[in-house]
Amino acid sequence: MKFKKYEFDPKEWDKLKPEIQISFGLGEEKSIGYNHELIESVVEIGHIMTKPPVFNDKMEMTKPPVLSDLFAVDILWKKDELESFAPFKVWCMPVGIHSFGASIDADYIEAYNAQKEK
Repeated sequence: MKFKKYEFDPKEWDKLKPEIQISFGLGEEKSIGYNHELIESVVEIGHIMTKPPVFNDKMEMTKPPVLSDLFAVDILWKKDELESFAPFKVWCMPVGIHSFGASIDADYIEAYNAQKEK
């Protein structure tokens, strides 16, 4: 399995998401889910805070938080990522704000260090 992190313009994520989804169910009771032949798990993190809020001494917010315009998504691929996803891959300092667990994180850290050396 390969743990990859991505940041998409929200419209781009909506356009790419169907590439990793499947429809299942019977008759009118159809649902959409992720294709587990391609991926193990998808975590839609959303818009990550880039600057925290500022509070005064009375704990009143004087400046709201600033959120990224990009939509963060973590994907645990069964094998390799789809080529269409590669341009949106990001390498945040390990492991960022989301983890799939120690053994998967170790693989991410190894890949992060390898790309950092390039």
